[in-house]
Amino acid sequence: MLLRECSQFWRINLMSTALLSLLWMSAALVGVARANDLEKYYAEKSPAKRALVIGNSAYTTLGRIPSSKTDGEMIKARLEKLKFDTVDYYPDVKTVDEFEDVVIPGFRHKVKEGDLVVIYFSGHGFSYGADNFLVPTEMPIPISGKQITKFAEPVDALIGAVAKREPGLIMTFIDACRSVGGIVVNDNLEGLQGVSKGHIAPTNRHNRVNHFIFYATSPGEIAEGFNETTRLSRFTQALYDKIATPSQPFVSVFRDIANEVLEVTNEGQNPYHHDFSKTDPPLLPTEEYVAAVREAWRSTLPRRDPKEIAKFLRRYSISLHASACRDFLRDDWASRYTRVSPVAVERAFERTDFGSVGILRLETPLAYERSVDVGEEQALGMLADARLGLVTAESPEAGVLMRRSKEVLSRYLESLSTHKTTVTTKELVGLTRPDRNAVVMRHINAGTLLEINNVIQAADNQTYVSVTLPETATNFFIRIPTEIPQLLQLGNPLKEVLAPPRAASIPDLVDPAPIRNALAELKAQGFNITWVSLSTAAVLPAQNELERAKMESEQDARLLRLANAEYIIKNELKDEGMDSRQITSISGSSDFSGDGVRVRFFGVKRT
Repeated sequence: MLLRECSQFWRINLMSTALLSLLWMSAALVGVARANDLEKYYAEKSPAKRALVIGNSAYTTLGRIPSSKTDGEMIKARLEKLKFDTVDYYPDVKTVDEFEDVVIPGFRHKVKEGDLVVIYFSGHGFSYGADNFLVPTEMPIPISGKQITKFAEPVDALIGAVAKREPGLIMTFIDACRSVGGIVVNDNLEGLQGVSKGHIAPTNRHNRVNHFIFYATSPGEIAEGFNETTRLSRFTQALYDKIATPSQPFVSVFRDIANEVLEVTNEGQNPYHHDFSKTDPPLLPTEEYVAAVREAWRSTLPRRDPKEIAKFLRRYSISLHASACRDFLRDDWASRYTRVSPVAVERAFERTDFGSVGILRLETPLAYERSVDVGEEQALGMLADARLGLVTAESPEAGVLMRRSKEVLSRYLESLSTHKTTVTTKELVGLTRPDRNAVVMRHINAGTLLEINNVIQAADNQTYVSVTLPETATNFFIRIPTEIPQLLQLGNPLKEVLAPPRAASIPDLVDPAPIRNALAELKAQGFNITWVSLSTAAVLPAQNELERAKMESEQDARLLRLANAEYIIKNELKDEGMDSRQITSISGSSDFSGDGVRVRFFGVKRT
C-alpha cells in the first residue's frame, strides 16, 4: 500500500513537473511569437514622391510674367533631380475648367495613400476673404465677388482634391501676388466698383492630412517676378537654392527662404506660411536623422498602442515607417492591457511607510490600458487608494478583501469606469439588456476598446456593465463574473530618476544615461526589477492659438518619449524576462514638472 501511494505520489509530481515545463515552454513560445509577430512592422518603405508644377506666364487680360515659365521649368527640373517619382508639369493653364477637368484629376489619380506631395504654382494670384486664388491665363477682369470660383481656382480646393487621397504630407508653394486690386469688385455697393481689402485667417479644412501652404508673400501683398525668361522670380530663386537643404526641418528651411527674399527685396516682400501639419521633416534626411526616427519607431511599436502609433504616424507621416504604422493600425493590434491601474502603480511608489506594496485585482474580461492620461481623466485623482485596489501586501485588509469577491469587484469596476477606456481581454458577447437570456447584439473581439457607462446588479444576482463602443456609440451589456481576487505584489519602491529629452536629436527621444545608470546601480545592489512606472508632467495651458499648437506638439512628443523610455528599459532588461505589461505609464502628471520622463523602479532583493 505504501509503495503504491509513493508510486502515485511520484507519478503526480512527475506529471506536475511535466505540466509546468510545458507551461513554461508555451509561455516562452508565446513570448517569441509575440516578438516575431512584430517583425513585419519593422520593414521599411520609402513613400512615393509626386509633384504638380504649374507655370502660368502667357496671360491675356493681365500682365504677362515671362519669369513664371522659367520658374515652372526650373522647379520641375529641381524636383526630378531630387528623385521625385512623378512630376506633372502644366505651362499656362487657361481656365478653371482646365484646372478641374484636366490638371487636378490627372494628378490626383497618381497620388496614393502616404505619398509625399508637392504642389507648385507660379503666376498671378490674389486673396479674397479667407481664401487664396490662382489666376488662369484667360481669366476675365474685373470679376464680381460672386463669380470668383467660376473664373479663379481656390488654393484650398486644389489641396482638398489631393487630400482626399490621404497622402502623408502635402507641401504647397504659391509664387503669386495675394492682392486683389483691379481683379475683384464688390457687387454689393449699389453699382460702385469697390475692392475688398480684408483678409480673414484661414481654417484647417483637411485635418486628416498633414499639409503646409507656403506663400511667396504676405496676405494682401505682391510678389516680384520678371519680364525676362532668363531669371527666376524672387521667391522661386530662393526656393530653388534651398529646397534640398539636408537634414533641416522644412519650416526652418522656409525661414531661410523668407530671410533671403526679404534681403533681396529690401524687405518689400515677406514670404508667409500656414502650418496645418503635425510633422516637419527634412526633404533630405541624414543617416543620423533616419536612425533617430527608427529608434523612435522601435520604441513605440512594442507597446502595441494604436493611439501612440497613430500619433507616431502623424509626426512621421513620410518616414520609412509610415507604411508599417498604417498596416499595424489596420491589423488592429490591441494587446496592451494591464490588470492593474497605472495610477495605482504610481501611488504605490509613494507609500514608503510600508515595505512591499500590492494591488488587488480580478481576472475579469475587462482590463486597463497600460498608458493613461491623467490630465484628460482628472477624476482619477479623486479615487481613493482602496478603489484602485492598492493595499499593503502584509496588511490584514488584503486577506479580508481577498475573501470578499463582490466588494473587490465593485471597487474594480468603479476604478475601470473612471478610466476613460477599458480593454477587452478575451472574446465577449454584447447583450441587448442586463439579463443572461437577452439577445446577443454583437460579438466583441479581444483587444477592443470600450467605455463603461455604469455597473448593474441584476435580478439574477449577476453583475453587468453597460458599455459603449467609442467608434460607433453603440451601447450594450456585458456580464462580469465574480471571481476570487488575487494580490499582485509590486515589490518595494527602489529608485526614481528623470530622463530628459535627448540632446542634439529629434524631440521624441530621451537621454538613456539616467535609466541605464539606475539599472546598473540597482543590479549592483542585488535587486531584481519587478515593475517600472513611467510618467510625464502636465503641459502648461495655452494662452493663444500659437501656444496651443506648440502645446499639442509637445504633448505628442512627451507621449513618444514615454515609448522611448520603455524601449530603453526593455532593451536593458531583455535578459531578465520582464513582461511588457510590467511597465505602465501615465501622462499629464501634476506632481512634477519639466519635459523629461520620470522613471520609478520597483523590485525585490535577489535571494
